[in-house]
Amino acid sequence: MTSPSPDSVALVTGGTRGIGKAVAMGLASRGAHVLVADSDRTAGRRVVDEIQVEGGTAQHVPCDLVDANSARALAHDAVQLGGTLDILVSTTCATPSGSAGETPEDVYDRLFGIDVRCLYFLVGALAPTMARVGRGAIVNTLCTEVGHLPGAALYRSARAAVEQLTTSWASEYGPHGIRVGGVCLESRARIAGRSTAEPADCELIRRVVTEDEAVSAVAVLAGIPAA
Repeated sequence: MTSPSPDSVALVTGGTRGIGKAVAMGLASRGAHVLVADSDRTAGRRVVDEIQVEGGTAQHVPCDLVDANSARALAHDAVQLGGTLDILVSTTCATPSGSAGETPEDVYDRLFGIDVRCLYFLVGALAPTMARVGRGAIVNTLCTEVGHLPGAALYRSARAAVEQLTTSWASEYGPHGIRVGGVCLESRARIAGRSTAEPADCELIRRVVTEDEAVSAVAVLAGIPAA
């Protein structure tokens, strides 16, 4: 399996805040050219500026992930800006919605649309090209500590769907040279990765994953050497 090189082009969704921003900054510090995808243009430019101040390279990719068409448009725009696309890191997730008895159908549709549908079609637009060239990486964040809060059933079920997609994509695309993995960001969880159908290597933990640990895990799964 061929790993992306340190000067790879990486697309990070949700890259303007939280774990997404930390991953964008971390991959840039390791030599990747980072495409920061987010609907907030001001925040996107701010993250790009921060990366450049630290000596890295980055561009903002404006996007509003709401459906399959917007996911395909993001894939197209990212490749046009970067010239190629070696790594996809998905950190985008919708906010937990409340209890089942209080959740409107449109909120249900929005959360699953952002967390599951958009990711599915984004990978569908990018992975075949990675497979043709025989290299690439797809890394998804799977769950966070917020999933243990009351009223997070919908959020947690969407993240479980992302975990199953990640496992399936590992089986589908791993034999074609694509590294596929997921990172859990909660206590009583694990940093886990897999790039083929074989069982994943896991590091069991008993606390919340720190941002630095999350970034390191993403970099390892993406095949980017440590800074």
